[in-house]
Amino acid sequence: MFRRFPNALSVLTLFSVAANPLNAQQRPTGVDSTTRDSVFRLAAISVTASRTAVALFYTPAHVSILDAGLISRTRPNNIADLFLDVPGLDAEGVGAAQRKPVIRGMIGQRLLLLEDGLRLNNTRREQDRGETPALIGLERIERIEVVRGASSVLYGSDAVGGVINVITRPTDRSGPDQIHGRITGQYSSAGEQRRSELSLWGALGRLSFSVDGSYRNADPYSAPAGQFGDLSLASKATVNDTGVEDFSINGSAQYAISERHSVSLKQSFYNAKEAGFGFVDPNDLGAPGLTVQLLFPNQDFARTTLSYKARDLRSPLTDRLEIAAYSQSNERDFNTIVSGPLGPPGAALNSITENFTDLDTKGYRLDAQKFVGTGVLLTYGSDFFQDRSTNTDVSTRTVTGFGPPSTTTSGTRVPDAVFSSAGFFAQGRITPVSRLDITLGARFQSVKISSHTTAGITGPLVSKSDRTVVGAANLLFRVNDRINLVSSVGRAFRSPNLVESFFQGVSPDGRAYWSVNPDLEPETSLNSEVGLKYFGNDIEFEGYLFRNNVFNGITDLETGAIVNGLPVRQNQNLDEIRFNGFELAGKFYLPAGLYAAVDWSHLTGVADTSVGSSTIPGETYSTRLGARLGYINTGGGLSADYGIRYTSKKDDVDWRSSPVGVSAPAYTVHSARVQVAVLPQKTVTISVNNVFDELYAETANMAFFRPEPGRNVTIAIGAEF
Repeated sequence: MFRRFPNALSVLTLFSVAANPLNAQQRPTGVDSTTRDSVFRLAAISVTASRTAVALFYTPAHVSILDAGLISRTRPNNIADLFLDVPGLDAEGVGAAQRKPVIRGMIGQRLLLLEDGLRLNNTRREQDRGETPALIGLERIERIEVVRGASSVLYGSDAVGGVINVITRPTDRSGPDQIHGRITGQYSSAGEQRRSELSLWGALGRLSFSVDGSYRNADPYSAPAGQFGDLSLASKATVNDTGVEDFSINGSAQYAISERHSVSLKQSFYNAKEAGFGFVDPNDLGAPGLTVQLLFPNQDFARTTLSYKARDLRSPLTDRLEIAAYSQSNERDFNTIVSGPLGPPGAALNSITENFTDLDTKGYRLDAQKFVGTGVLLTYGSDFFQDRSTNTDVSTRTVTGFGPPSTTTSGTRVPDAVFSSAGFFAQGRITPVSRLDITLGARFQSVKISSHTTAGITGPLVSKSDRTVVGAANLLFRVNDRINLVSSVGRAFRSPNLVESFFQGVSPDGRAYWSVNPDLEPETSLNSEVGLKYFGNDIEFEGYLFRNNVFNGITDLETGAIVNGLPVRQNQNLDEIRFNGFELAGKFYLPAGLYAAVDWSHLTGVADTSVGSSTIPGETYSTRLGARLGYINTGGGLSADYGIRYTSKKDDVDWRSSPVGVSAPAYTVHSARVQVAVLPQKTVTISVNNVFDELYAETANMAFFRPEPGRNVTIAIGAEF
């Protein structure tokens, strides 16, 4: 493909848009991409899947782009809300700030969350609870790129199920001296949420800048009355701890040293108070029992990033170079409160655990590109990060009803520790024949974790190292100007984090004792998929078949031992976890600005252990269908759509108990939205979720039952100046 360029270096000079390795004749024809929906637009440009700007139609992977226009029209709480309407994606958690992404059934630490290509994953979090995307303010997002499948070659540990790269609005804005801004006010009926956003950006000579800020206040929302599976609610019920008070402040500045060289500085800060996991009072569910409250009273996150970019260098080693160094702090309070009846009449448990975690991170990333000869584009680089974790725990567990009240107090359960990771990677894209592109890549990674002397912990100090080599191969065959066939196979890995490696003591819910496992091995995976992409004048279509095998999958299992009357649980490696499925999505452009979109996703998962086989817990749907009918005025004055999302019943769940029954019930969700420009650069957006006010919970939230809000009306008014 690169053999067709008369001057390949000129492409790199225009890297942000024109650097995708396609000339005008190779781009698919069709309707102007500005009229196309952000999720399905195959003409859009992606950088995350290959670290090179390439049109989605020519990217040999399944990538979804959710851009600022979609955020403006849907007004989500955070980016994970958008995943509910995208094939192969899902969301776990509830509330204004705690929704988190799911990709092909994988959650938490098996997914890698990035901001502008730099990791946000937190090695002090539990495996199934990754970092919240709410750290990144919606007001400064340019687009979200979601890459499904193994991505460790380019991004290192944790990219087992996929990568979510949140790309913020660029600071580099060409043109004369200028200052612009945007202000938005929003109200949502669920939790009576109020949100305000302000953004300023501009350029003064060689200096360009942007400043963004937002504030939000939301109360816990209510779920409607109704029947859902075996559960019946006679009246609406409060879903506790689903509100939040949070704000973010962000600033960036870029200075153009010359036409080819620039430096930039970014600073971001986020604070959230009283956010929680969410729960319904067991008495409201008609099943009195233990109440489990997981609350985050406060979280502070701050990051400083300094970067340098160079293009059109024409040196023997590189044509484009980017170096970013960052430092961040993440302080979080986490309280677990478990109370209620326990066993025989009169017996009760009251367990309170207060945890404070302080994680300081320093890291860098270096990316370089070089055209080697006529037909090879080489991307290579290195990255490093180091997490330093200090924390304290105070846990009090009181049991009554078994003679005199028994109170147990314990301290810190995870020692102070350091997690260091360094990697080197290289990837080459070649075109051996005119219609075939082959991308080959490899990475070497070294990870070291070590515990430090910590007050209250008497166990021995531990130091472990993991060294891993992974590779990937992607192929794209251009059948004609409208049809591309793609296939890929790749390995990924995830090193055990600090909680998995070092946690020991009574569990936060007070119902088990956790034992450390110094022999815990890192997870590895093998992901393979095949797909077809079609891009016509009035039709877009994507279809993929995939399989992702995770070896040495880390999960907690009961050991059969008893400590202080509690069953012992321990993180162990499973032999294999398999995820299989398919994803289909199509869009049809109709006359008069109308369009119709449909999608269909299916996923199965099985875990193999040395003692047999069992189904994977219901962390996502089994089958999901979506349909949306919409209208877009090509002049930009009006857009509207109506959507239906159906999720089928799921029998292969593995939860201990759930008020909805032994299966995950089917449910259907309706949504509508409209956006109109009432005056130039002034818009009104109205969206309605759960139009028919139905009681339901997303599949990922059924085991620990947390229903969605009733009918939720959101109104946003925005103006640019």
